[in-house]
Amino acid sequence: MTRQLDRMGFQSYGFDVRYGAGGDLLNPGVLARVRRSISRGEVLGVMMGPPCGSFSTAMNRQVVLRDARHPWGLDDLPDHHRLKVQEGNLLVKCCLRIINWCLCSQVPFVIEHPRSSWLFRLPEVKELVAAGTVDLIACDQCMYGRRWRKSTGFLMGGFAEAGPLRISHRCGCSGVCRRTGKPHWRLSGRRPDGMAWTAVAQAYPPALSKALAGLFAAEARAHLLTLTAVRD
Repeated sequence: MTRQLDRMGFQSYGFDVRYGAGGDLLNPGVLARVRRSISRGEVLGVMMGPPCGSFSTAMNRQVVLRDARHPWGLDDLPDHHRLKVQEGNLLVKCCLRIINWCLCSQVPFVIEHPRSSWLFRLPEVKELVAAGTVDLIACDQCMYGRRWRKSTGFLMGGFAEAGPLRISHRCGCSGVCRRTGKPHWRLSGRRPDGMAWTAVAQAYPPALSKALAGLFAAEARAHLLTLTAVRD
């Protein structure tokens, strides 16, 4: 996403613990800096992809950390599972705070997670969708050139009415791909170089990154044109 936006002429910044303390959104100082940038009108769009970790429904095959009645996490989990759930919750709560700041400042935003994620079943998220404040859409990555289906969900707000629908391309088939007519690749095991296929699939297909970046770019250009018109 960052590379695509850079190619489109926009300056973008990434926040991730891999970048050091300055990229840790659980650091109150870092989060406060993000809030100031949004409130000052320095931000044209926000893309969030918190680690799915404990929010993944696939985890239920091994251990149940969340369920429909407890999307924020079950009570009385063992310490190592409880800490994983708590960290995931803190990061998602950071994202929900950022959504609120974006809504107040009319800044377009996206949160991405697997479509089946418990994140989309959180009461706070369901309320936003029910109120029409945000759109919840999905796409299948096989429709963007991947061999695997990987249904991906996007919670989106602040875009032009038809904007989000431009990326909502669904395969509609769990076995055979509608685009290629071939069976979907199963994300299990590892590549010959030892990398897990699930890790390989974490990166967006280039076509999907370009489509998402295009949505942000369109909104940013419209915003800048409006500002220019007002100033003129």
